[in-house]
Amino acid sequence: SVIASTIAHNLNLKTIIIAPPHLETAWKDYLAEFDFKGFVYTTGKVEEALKRHGDDEGNLLIVLDEAHKHRNEDTDNYKTLHRLCAGNSIMALSATPFNNDPKDIYALIKLFSTPGQSTIKTVENLSISFHELFKRYKKIRREIRHSAKQSGLDGMSEVATELHAIATELRKMIEPLVIRRSRLDLKEIEDYRVDLEKQGVAFAEVRDPEILEYDLGELAPLYAETLEQISSSDNSESFEGVRYKPASYIKAGSKFIKELIEAEEDEESDISAEEKIQRITQAQANVAKFMRRLLVRRFESSIGSFRASLKNMIASSETMLDWYDNKGVVPIFKKGALPTTEELEEKTAEEVEELFERLKDKGLIEIPVSEMQPQFRAALEKDIVLLKKVQEKWLKVENDPKYDFFKEKITQSIKNEPKRKIIVFTEFTDTANYVCDKLAADGIKRVYKYSSEDASKGNKEIIQKNFDAGLDKAKQSDDYDIIIATDAISEGFNLHRAGAVINYDIPYNPTRVIQRVGRINRINKKVFDELYIFNFFPTTTGEVETHTRAISTLKMDLIHSLLGEDTKIFTKDEDLKNYFAKQYKEEKDRNESLSWDAKYRDEWMRFRHDPEIKKQIATIPHRARIARKFAIPGVVAFAKRNGNFVFAFGKTPETVQIVAPEVALPLFNDITEGEQALETTANFEPIYKIAKEHIFKDNTKPPITGRRKQDALKNLKFLSENHAPAKELCDDIIKTIKDLDGLPYGVLKEIGDLRMEKDNLGKVLSALKELVPQKYLESIFETAARANDTGKLIVLSEELITT
Repeated sequence: SVIASTIAHNLNLKTIIIAPPHLETAWKDYLAEFDFKGFVYTTGKVEEALKRHGDDEGNLLIVLDEAHKHRNEDTDNYKTLHRLCAGNSIMALSATPFNNDPKDIYALIKLFSTPGQSTIKTVENLSISFHELFKRYKKIRREIRHSAKQSGLDGMSEVATELHAIATELRKMIEPLVIRRSRLDLKEIEDYRVDLEKQGVAFAEVRDPEILEYDLGELAPLYAETLEQISSSDNSESFEGVRYKPASYIKAGSKFIKELIEAEEDEESDISAEEKIQRITQAQANVAKFMRRLLVRRFESSIGSFRASLKNMIASSETMLDWYDNKGVVPIFKKGALPTTEELEEKTAEEVEELFERLKDKGLIEIPVSEMQPQFRAALEKDIVLLKKVQEKWLKVENDPKYDFFKEKITQSIKNEPKRKIIVFTEFTDTANYVCDKLAADGIKRVYKYSSEDASKGNKEIIQKNFDAGLDKAKQSDDYDIIIATDAISEGFNLHRAGAVINYDIPYNPTRVIQRVGRINRINKKVFDELYIFNFFPTTTGEVETHTRAISTLKMDLIHSLLGEDTKIFTKDEDLKNYFAKQYKEEKDRNESLSWDAKYRDEWMRFRHDPEIKKQIATIPHRARIARKFAIPGVVAFAKRNGNFVFAFGKTPETVQIVAPEVALPLFNDITEGEQALETTANFEPIYKIAKEHIFKDNTKPPITGRRKQDALKNLKFLSENHAPAKELCDDIIKTIKDLDGLPYGVLKEIGDLRMEKDNLGKVLSALKELVPQKYLESIFETAARANDTGKLIVLSEELITT
């Protein structure tokens, strides 16, 4: 935020800041502190920003704080934001821009670039390369759960390797867009390190996370029995989640199957009706499995959370039984309305429950009971009976070994270090309430609770006064030592008067874990030399069902691979319990957390201060070419195009391709002391010629793939051919879709959904102008034109020869 504010001040452009509500006040403070002209809009008020500034003359600077939230191209908010950003300068701020899926980064890139014709020259065509990654990622996601379920973490090694490869490719592709400096970079790059020392800035060390394991004691038999009943896929008597998968019980050949198929939207137009039926059924089965896992997670979170979840699931199943018995129908969600299990896992537990409440109001198809298999009612009733039996047993439980161990841990911690406040995170509001109430009942005071239901200005001020070390000393208070909080507090709060984070339960989403630890690991004031992280992990018996360790590890590997991460979030022996895996992970943490370019940046900064080096560089002729001895033969070329740096490499003319700086720089840089330049050989010119062609050729047009693009183009072609006033606009939109891949998926869907009736084409054109105004298109074309500016210059080229 400070860097963005500095840039905004220096650019002196009118600035629009889009930030989450809890950061609105902070940004208004930055406007005054850094003296730049700007307007702050919360994430839900993007439309207001567009109305107010959409017609402003001149270039705007759009700052997107917590930009990773703008990753769903289908939402109205994203579509509006895309219009606001078109043609302007964009700065996206995020601690964790990559949240597991390459589509997340793609959505961000589309806010300030046209992927089909992009200024990013790390690959031949950005759109084509991204869509290839989408396919690979989709395939590997399907394998994650299967591998973990069948073979444990050992069976996931191939999956992890492929995920790492995808993330590495992605990082190399987007390298020109990313400005990132970790704390490790600041230590390794001399200029930065010296500057920090002059300012007296130092960072706390984050200690290796410690696992908190607790003895179940007398609860062990009930714990194991319950887990078997709510999670076992092998036990026919266990909880099925029938309420979440009624489509599995529709009679074969029912006319309502056709209704479900027609309601299904799918990007793949060539799949059969039978495959669509299987997908609908599988989508609901996946949701049922997810809800089972959610029940297990709540079970392992806390007794209070588990009891609340049992109550809700029983009520939900009884409601469906009531529909069956008294209304004579079964309500079924369309597949298109259902989120994927991946999307569900990205949400907090509370967000999942809110989602299903919203789905009740849309996307329902009512199936008459006569069209359902007779075993449906029996299976639903079996679930209800089972959950009620489990509920009855757990309502009688009075002791809680997990809570007891936790209470002992925090009591001892505060006693040993009274100044080290503690942040306790949980995934569930029910757990926060349960733990806080029990602490109060046990006479442990100075504990503050915060969840989404507590999100008031007054509560935020209390937290700031008691936990923000950056607040003026005179404004600080000391009324609380501990916060029990959900992830509602894991973004936008400075809590660095606390020196320890306890994860009462581990969330599936690694982004949230990074954000949690980030609350106490702040840059503006060091309070502790060391910071502690304590993790409650699911016990061994629950681990198979929840996959928390497996999934969190793989997702964290992706984030490490893409951007690096200088805090060890999970414990070192999370993957495998053996010594070699532990060694491997520690080595990986050491090697992957430092930015790849840190050593080159450090070297460049030293050269910049060396007048002798500058004199030598000035003598190098333009388009210099040399040969050098190297382990790998080929030709590497470095060029400047449109203000961007482009590299190409090939061993032969046939293998030349655009490569990322991370690949090319080691080829230029690996020079031995006293090495002399050689004359190029006859092999140089043919490879060099092709390298120049690759560097300076225009983008290849991306292929037309996906149902949405096809439907949109079909409608536009029809409108253009049958309504003359629409031709120019339709042709421009077709070019934007075909050549630039420049519109959000959500807009493509709306164009594809326009009803093309010959007697109504005037109204269709009006609707199209609302969706894609001419000024919006012109701004997109302006962005694309930057990719074809004329400035082209080959700067350096080298032939690498092995002998």
